[in-house]
Amino acid sequence: MKERTRKWRAQLAAMMVALAMIIPGSGAVADGRSTDALDSDQGHADSVSAQMQAGTGAIFNDPNGSEADQYRIRDYVQGLVERAPEGSTISMSIYNITDFDLDLGTEILRASFNGVNVQLVLEGSVAGESPVGRMLLGALGDDLEADSWAVACDDGCHGSNINHNKFFLFSEVDGERDVVVQSSANFTVLNGSRYWNNAVSFANNRDLYDGYMDYFADLARNHTDPDYHRGFEAGDVAATLFPVGPSYPGDGPQDPLLDELDAVICTGNEATGDGRGNTIVRAAQNYFGRPEVAEKLTELADEGCVVKVAYTEFNFGVDDILLPHPGVELRLLEDDPEQNMIHSKYLIVEGGFDGERDQHVTITGSPNISYNALNYNDEAMLRIIDPAIYGQYLSNFRDVWFDEGAVTP
Repeated sequence: MKERTRKWRAQLAAMMVALAMIIPGSGAVADGRSTDALDSDQGHADSVSAQMQAGTGAIFNDPNGSEADQYRIRDYVQGLVERAPEGSTISMSIYNITDFDLDLGTEILRASFNGVNVQLVLEGSVAGESPVGRMLLGALGDDLEADSWAVACDDGCHGSNINHNKFFLFSEVDGERDVVVQSSANFTVLNGSRYWNNAVSFANNRDLYDGYMDYFADLARNHTDPDYHRGFEAGDVAATLFPVGPSYPGDGPQDPLLDELDAVICTGNEATGDGRGNTIVRAAQNYFGRPEVAEKLTELADEGCVVKVAYTEFNFGVDDILLPHPGVELRLLEDDPEQNMIHSKYLIVEGGFDGERDQHVTITGSPNISYNALNYNDEAMLRIIDPAIYGQYLSNFRDVWFDEGAVTP
C-alpha cells in the first residue's frame, strides 16, 4: 500500500504540473497542424457502442448528433479504461490527445494507480507535446521494465514521419479477454464535433490481440526501420503494418491497398452487389493522394464494379483520374469550418473478393491513401471479412454520403 501511495503521489505531482499549463475554462484546443496532425445509400445500423460494453463490432461518431453521439468513440475507449480490472493490462498507441480529453488522461492514470498495468506509446511531436501527453509521460515514467510506463517516439517509431497509430488493447475488461480497438479518431474536440470517424472493436480474438501486442512492443522500442512492413492473420481479420519501404525506379509499386483491390472480382455475384451481379466498392477517405490506387478504381469500374468514393481531399492528380470517369461516383465533404468533413479511412467491398463471390469485406485503420502513410508513417490497416461489421460500415457510409454538406464535384 505504501508503494502504491508513493506511486500515486508521483503521478499526482506530474498531473498538477501539466494541468498548470492548460488554460482554465478553455474546454478545448482547436486542431492545428492539419486534419491528421491535430487532428439507395441511406440509413443507420446498430453497433457495439449501443451498449458500450467491450465486444465485437463497429463504433462510429455522428457529428450531426448529440454530444454523446459525437464522442461515442472516445467514450467507448474511456469506458473500457475505467472498467479495466486490477492486474489487467492496457496498451495504447496514441497519435494525439488534447486538453479537451483531459478526463481520459486522468482515467488512464487512475487505472494505473488502481493496479492496472498501463503502457502507452505516443507520437512525440503531437501527443507528446500536448499538456495531457506530457502529464502521462511524466506520471508513468519511461521504464519499459516497470508495470506501467509511457514513451514517446519523435517523428515516428519505425518510420521517419509520424506514429499515426490509434489503437487500444485491453487484456481483460467487462468479462471479455483480448480486446482490440482500432480507430481512425484522434482525441481532440474536432474529431468528434466535425469529423466523421470510425472504430472497430474485437473481443476474445487472441491471435489478433497477440499480433497487436507484438507490434506495440516493437513500437515501444523506438528503433527506426523504414521497411518495417509485415502482417498477420487472425481468423477473418488480416492486419498490415507500415511503413513499406519506398519503391525505386524500375520496381513495381509496393502497396498493400493495391494488393487488396487486386483481389476484387467485379461480376458473377448472386446474392450481393448491385442487383445485377456486379460488385460494389465504396470508400470513405479523408485524404486520397496515391494515383496508382485511383487508376485501380477506374480499372474496377471498367470491369463492371460500381465504385463510390466519399472524400475530403484529393492530391497528386487523383482528381484528374477519378473526376472524368463515368463509372466512378464521387461525393466531396470539403474541410470547411462551417460543415463536417471525413476523417475516416475505410473501403468496403460487397461482392467478389479473393476468388469468392458474394463476400462482405471491410478495410479500415489509421492510414490515409497517402505516400506518407504508405512509406513513412507507423500505421495499422485491417481487412475484415464479416457481414455484420460490413453492414455497420455500409450504414455509416450512407450517412456520410448524404451528409448535408456533401456535394457532387
